[in-house]
Order: sequence, then C-alpha cells, then structure tokens
Amino acid sequence: MIFLPVFQYAEIHYRFKYFFSYLKNNQPEILFDAPHRIEPNKDLPLILFIKDAHLYPVEIISVEFIVENNKQIQHYKYFINEWINTQFWDKIFLIKFDKVFKKSLGWFNLKAVVNYSVNGKLQKCTIDNYKTSSKNNLKVYRSKYTLPKLQNSKCGDLHTHSNYTNDQVEFGLSLKSSAILSQSIGLNFFCSTDHSYDLDDEEFNYLKNDPLEIKWKKFLKEVFNFNRTNKNFKIIPGEELSCLNKYGKNIHLLLINQKNLLTGSGDSAEKWFKTKSKYNIVEALKLKDPNSISIAAHPLENVALLQKLLLNRDNWKEEDLLNKNLNGFQILNGITNKSFFDGKKFWINQLLQGRKTFIFAGTDAHGNFNRFRQLKIPFVTIVENSNQLFGSMRTVILNSSLKINDLIKNLKLGNCVITTGPLLHISKNQNLKINCKVISNPEFGNLQSLKIIIGNLDLKTESYIMNKIYDKSIFVNDIKNIKLPLNNKFYIRAELNTTNGEGLLSENICFTNPIFYNY
Repeated sequence: MIFLPVFQYAEIHYRFKYFFSYLKNNQPEILFDAPHRIEPNKDLPLILFIKDAHLYPVEIISVEFIVENNKQIQHYKYFINEWINTQFWDKIFLIKFDKVFKKSLGWFNLKAVVNYSVNGKLQKCTIDNYKTSSKNNLKVYRSKYTLPKLQNSKCGDLHTHSNYTNDQVEFGLSLKSSAILSQSIGLNFFCSTDHSYDLDDEEFNYLKNDPLEIKWKKFLKEVFNFNRTNKNFKIIPGEELSCLNKYGKNIHLLLINQKNLLTGSGDSAEKWFKTKSKYNIVEALKLKDPNSISIAAHPLENVALLQKLLLNRDNWKEEDLLNKNLNGFQILNGITNKSFFDGKKFWINQLLQGRKTFIFAGTDAHGNFNRFRQLKIPFVTIVENSNQLFGSMRTVILNSSLKINDLIKNLKLGNCVITTGPLLHISKNQNLKINCKVISNPEFGNLQSLKIIIGNLDLKTESYIMNKIYDKSIFVNDIKNIKLPLNNKFYIRAELNTTNGEGLLSENICFTNPIFYNY
C-alpha cells in the first residue's frame, strides 16, 4: 500500500518498508474532537481520544480547555492521572452552559491541551500530537434551534466508520462515544458501515485475516448491547463492502443492517498487488441479507489516479447501478461536489426510465466530528478542512419509529429526504393534489428557492409544477392543495435551496425522494 489519501483519524505508526515517514511518532495517537454543532438544550461533549497505547503506553496527567466566543472566555482544568496501555481509549468531558455561557449562542472556539508522560518524559500537545497539523482551535456552533424535523421523523448519518475500521492509515471513534456526540448534534441514529477489509481482520493485527470473524461478532454484539439499553438513539450495524464492478475494478457497496459478513479486501492493500475482491457486485447483491438495505456508496465519486493504479479502485458504472437488487444511491457524501450532481443526474435518468429507486445521504466520516484530516503523499504532511464531518449531511426518515426494522423498511420505500440542514416534505393529499412543507432556521439559512418537479414517463422529461423564488427572510412555508396535471404515469419530487446560513455551510439543500403515480 502506498500514497493513499484517507480520512481522519490518521494512523501514523505504519510506514511502507524501506520508506521514511516524517509523521511517524513513538507515541500513541492523541487527539481532541467535538461536534461541529450542538442542539440548544445540550451540553458540549469534548472528547480526548487515544489510540495504540498498547504499543506506546502513556500516562495522562491533566487536560486544560479554553472555551470562548466573541464576548466571554472560560478556563477548565481536569486532573486525570491515569496510566493507559490499551489499543483504544477515550474520555468525554461535558462542558456545561449553565453558568458563564448560559445565554450565549453561535460559534465557540475550543482550545484543548493535554499534559502527559511517555517513557517518563513530560509532554504537552494542543488539539493533537500529529506532526505538521495546524493545532487550530476546534469550532462549535451552539444553535438556538433544533435540527428541522417533523413529527415522527428520524434523522441520521447513513455512512460512517467506527474504531472497527482500523488499518494501516485510518481509524474511527468508538461506537459509544460516536453516539454521545451524535446526540448532541441532534441525530437519532447512525449507520456504522465499517470496511469489510477491516471487519475480517484479527483484532490486534490489521494485516492478518481471522477466519473465525471474531472482530465482526464483537462489533455486532456491541451494537446489540448498546441498542438494548438505549431507547432514544440507535446504531444500525453494517459494512462497506469492497467488491468488483462490471470491469473488475473495486467499488464500495453499503450493506446496512447486515448480519452476515461478506468479505472483500481487494483495495485493502493488506497484500501487495493482490487487488481482486472476493465478490463482484452481482454476486454480493445476491448474497446480502434479506433484511438489509443495499446502497451504492458515493457511486460517481472521482477516484484518484494512484488509487486506480495501486488499489484497482474505480467508481460505479452504469451496468452496476442498473442492478435490480440495489435499493438506491448514496449521492450525497459529506460534500456537494461534482460527484453529487453527477449522481443526481443519473438518478433522474433512472426515474424517467420508470425505475423506482432512491437517493440517500451520509458523510463517510471516520470519526471526524469537527475536522477532516488527510495524510499527504507520502507520509510527510497532514491536510485539514471541514469536509465530511460526522452528521453534517443527513438522511431524514419520515413517519417512522426508532425501531431498526422500521427505519430499514422506510429507507427501502424511499420514505426519506436528504439534507445538509433544512427540511422539505411533500405528501399526497387527495385525488391529484399534494401538500408541501418547508422548514429552515437562521442556522441553515432563509428559503431561497423551492422546485416541485413532475417527471413524465411518457415524454421522458421533467418539468416544474412550481418554481418558487423567495425574496424575503422566510424560514417556514406550508403550501397545501397543489394541483397535479392529469398524466398517465408520472412521479413528483422536490428540491429546496437556502442561503446565508450562520452554521457550518453558507448554502444548504434538501431533496425529496419521488412519489409515484399510476405505476
């Protein structure tokens, strides 16, 4: 394996044989993280995460935080005095807003410092101990408003990774801590879709596979135990399966609510020049569990040249996406880039061909709640930005309980919307009429445009039933009894754009899945 761009959190101890790594450090990975936003009634969970202390034992002496906005500043200090020698360790510190910051809203800066000892030598790091990283403060938006939701709607991230994704270059946060941070954001659930080539590994050796699948079984057990004891939040287990497309190249398939592990490691780089995954997409979709949902992961995302050459990676091809056993496409993957719009275009073409298929959203976050980190070629620098933050792009399931079977059922029916913030919902009224409800707030911007679109299957074209441009600071719009034309076979869908948001993104979107008529 060589020159792989990967997501936070960044594994820094592995290096290629005969290659120098400037990033390698004879310490465990140490980093702080926090949600990029929190609900108005939530405390702020700030997490200290340590990995590979079983290789590099460390004593955590104390942590210090400085929390500030444009008006106030507060210092916190906690003495830990704990010896750590486990592979994964984390601790959450809850910063309460009931005193200094009781009425304060908007953006906060967090400076976090840990004092620790390695091999008897006192050390200190700010934000993380990665060489060349920025050490910039974490930024958290404390909203005045909850995430836009409807009665019985459930909001979640369909594509995330936990510390069961753990290999040569990346790892994620623990399931329990991910759930705590997710709830502070306002999520009701997330899908832990860890890499198939990590889930089949031995627990403490990511270069060796385990035929007994102990790691996978431990993963399912941990998810089951969490869900059994938590009524208000759920984790849906699954995998991101590496499999082969039409042309024998590695692509990724989300199998959500999967109970039997399908193995695939063609792009794991666990063995040099062995880049053929076990299953092709046709075989994988035939073998998936009946109660799981299958989604093409970031299907039209651009693949870097070196990944193509060294890992045999590619994007999905039309022949793969036409498979009738595929439930839909995860076109929104943490950033609204060209691959999102290409995915949208392909989806619409499929709808006009009469296919009932759906779109979904996730972030592909590997732990990163506040900052995306990427190892730069070849283990020399780390690049940072605010893309693909856990929970920043969501799938909102409509009219569902929080039971996993109900969530999966509604996803399969396309009873959901994708969003970066605001909420848009269209529903059948009576005869050929629909209702439309739009919800935003200052965090996600005022309403900019609403498009209600009809897809005519006879003419194979889409046209607007409504193309509404908002010229005032409006955040909510409830439109009823919108008349539909008399067409033989058609579908209705809608798109919303907002702008001037105070939160993470300045412009936001929400797309509905289609409502089908007469077919």
